[in-house]
Amino acid sequence: MKLLKNKILTFLSSTVLRLIILSTVFLGLNQCSKENQIVANFGDHRITLEEFKIAYIKVLKQPDVYDSKKLRENFLDEMINRKLLAEEARKEKLDENEKFQMRVKSYTNKNLREEHFNKVIRPKIEIDSTLINQVFAFTKQQRRIKHLYFINKNEADTIHQLLDQGKNWDELASQVFNDTILSKNGGDLGWVYWDQLEYNLAMTAFNQNLNTYSLPVKSSFGFHIVKPVDYRVNPLLSEYEKKLNNDNIESLLENKIGDQIASAYIFDIMSKKNIRINTELGNLIYAKLKEIFKRQPTQYDSMSELQINDVELGQVQLNLWDSRNEVLLNVDNDKLTVGEFIGYLAYVPYSTIYNDFKGTLDYVIRDFVLTIEAKNMNLSEKSEKVQIKEAIFKDYLLQQAIRSIIVRSVVITEKEIQKRYDEKKEELYRNVTFNEAKNAIQKDLLKSKRTNAVNNYLNNLKKDVIIKKQYDVIHKYYESVLQG
Repeated sequence: MKLLKNKILTFLSSTVLRLIILSTVFLGLNQCSKENQIVANFGDHRITLEEFKIAYIKVLKQPDVYDSKKLRENFLDEMINRKLLAEEARKEKLDENEKFQMRVKSYTNKNLREEHFNKVIRPKIEIDSTLINQVFAFTKQQRRIKHLYFINKNEADTIHQLLDQGKNWDELASQVFNDTILSKNGGDLGWVYWDQLEYNLAMTAFNQNLNTYSLPVKSSFGFHIVKPVDYRVNPLLSEYEKKLNNDNIESLLENKIGDQIASAYIFDIMSKKNIRINTELGNLIYAKLKEIFKRQPTQYDSMSELQINDVELGQVQLNLWDSRNEVLLNVDNDKLTVGEFIGYLAYVPYSTIYNDFKGTLDYVIRDFVLTIEAKNMNLSEKSEKVQIKEAIFKDYLLQQAIRSIIVRSVVITEKEIQKRYDEKKEELYRNVTFNEAKNAIQKDLLKSKRTNAVNNYLNNLKKDVIIKKQYDVIHKYYESVLQG
């Protein structure tokens, strides 16, 4: 019983710390310290506490990952490995690779857009405690929602009047939607979390009484009439945990309301832009993306900074790279190439990429325009935190590239195959000739050797490097965070 209690306390303390750390970072309170303490020294490299904190937050954002001393220590070891591998990648001039430079540029542009958000949008956001409490309650619910969607408000108003006159919802849905599923199920979106919807839609859907329909509500896609038909509530948190969650709710609200303000802001900008799209090229890209993106969206996608994984990005590059210098679209006098489109694509919400190419293209155009505006506002000067983030990102990409090369370079010699055959002949190959067993042995050896290849490479790198790690500096910081 005592052991179970200790396990529960350990879990709760790591959960609480995760909430505090995440809310601290999301609210922008985690500023670079004046004393940037060193947590690791090795060769010509060092890792600061600030660098560790910025990288570690990405680990904690993953589902079902909780802070612990062991996790911190393992992650510091991983950061050391990344830096050593990245250094080797630079020696091989992998940082001069065009695909690497494209990804770095797209990440730099993302940071520019975040700076634009902080300068232009964030000052317009207003949040009070009543709204925080209301949204906290909403985040503990799921609602099953039906909706009717319209391109313009006149259409929405017309259908709303028909509903007021007693027209059947499902019959109207069959007329409104071209999509066969939505037309047959009454526009049923299924079970939805509050934070899966745009702010206006979320507040309308979760404030609306069950089985009643709303007035037309605007989203970035058009206008909607929503009708919640069922709801369920997750177990309530304790009052203490609720207080800790308030910071996360405030951060969530900042993002949601900020997105709404930003949508209105960008709509105003876009209405004044002359946008010309290469339709033939766009259709080609659409066909390729449909083939690639088969993974179903989940509620965890929003937790990832990059919305498409390395395998998916590799497939996109493989299919579109020959067209990378072709111009996909023009916004006034600014050109967006296919190569730049690939870079922007990585930060478009995955659910949009999966479901809606037009929406995907709209996101890319929006981000392209915001990036240009941020540059025109001279927001390109990087803060210390942004510089650290970009250095971490470069190290991540480079170590991934060198890992791939190390694994691909593994070869199995005839001598190794013969040795394994001789060692296992009595046990496994008593009635099998060498030539008959050769392919299977080669396959097994290749798999085993590739599994250990990177670790063996790292061990060789570390032979002549003195590594000093200051775990106590890391633990002291996070324990102080937990204690408030």
